[in-house]
Amino acid sequence: NIKNYKEMTQQTTKANTETSGRYHTDWLNMMYPRLKLARNLLANDGAIFVSIDDHEVANLKKVCDEIFGEDNFLGQLIWKKRPNPPNDSKFVGRVHEYILIYRKNKVLQKFNKLKRRDISGFSNPDNDPKGPWKPTPLVLTSTQARPNLVYEVTSPTGKKFVHPYGWRIEKNLFDELNKNGEIYWGKDGESLPQRKRYLSEDSGIILNTIITDYGSTISARDEIKDIFGDLVFDTPKPAQLIKILMELVTDKESIILDFFAGSGTTAHSVMELNAEDNGKRKFILVQLPEIIDSSTYKNISEIGKERIRRAGEKIVQETGKTDLDIGFKVFKLDSSNVKTWDPDFDNLEQT
Repeated sequence: NIKNYKEMTQQTTKANTETSGRYHTDWLNMMYPRLKLARNLLANDGAIFVSIDDHEVANLKKVCDEIFGEDNFLGQLIWKKRPNPPNDSKFVGRVHEYILIYRKNKVLQKFNKLKRRDISGFSNPDNDPKGPWKPTPLVLTSTQARPNLVYEVTSPTGKKFVHPYGWRIEKNLFDELNKNGEIYWGKDGESLPQRKRYLSEDSGIILNTIITDYGSTISARDEIKDIFGDLVFDTPKPAQLIKILMELVTDKESIILDFFAGSGTTAHSVMELNAEDNGKRKFILVQLPEIIDSSTYKNISEIGKERIRRAGEKIVQETGKTDLDIGFKVFKLDSSNVKTWDPDFDNLEQT
């Protein structure tokens, strides 16, 4: 109950203050039960992403190996959170954090691929019915040379080509693609042939272990300023980063839990992703009501609630999707209404 909880935690939200002689122990005592509970809450094909900096990453890895099992460790991402090191850096300028990924068990066999957001190079100058495309080489290199793939091809203007190392596909497939307009012969119609790679057939991209393309702390602060104006938040995550992590493991009906919710980025990300792919994902956010120095909001939880309201309205306005579910409910820890069981051991059946 809330009384017991307050006694045990002393309402302390920084669990490993640097003045403590038990710096790492305090943090581990705070994290261990949360991670243990998180594993129990996970769906069988679920995964957990834990963001962490240099100070506790080694300890976190050991704890997660124990709770989730070493076999269920899927990767350690490096997220470049700022373009330049802080001005007060004394020795090494830290510009990154880590994200550890674990699955609950081997039911989760693979990640989804990420949608390709950078579509530079794709266009449709010939009004191809299959949509935007980009040319990709068909010739083999010297190390890939295949004599059985050396054959003559003819461009629309009658120019003939034979490449000494061969082509990447067999002649019958080349002829079929050429007949269907899926071979590009250059603007003049008589350049070295290339195969059209269609955006509509792109299966997506695999996430790299080093993340530099999905937002930074600066862009995350800009997101909050765009919603609140002059409100400053110290260590927010960008919605784009959370979205790509969700894309890896969720489907359109998933439930996403964030038990260190902060400013509410996860809820913001869920609503944006639902707007993009017509998903029905739900979010659960948990945040201690940490007191903050603000004339408008008394604690971090109040900021999170207001962000969800404003972000949801903004997404609906920008997308025009008035049927998008942006509603949410708020629950708070309170004293229990369940009467404490104080049995009469001589009359157990009745009590």
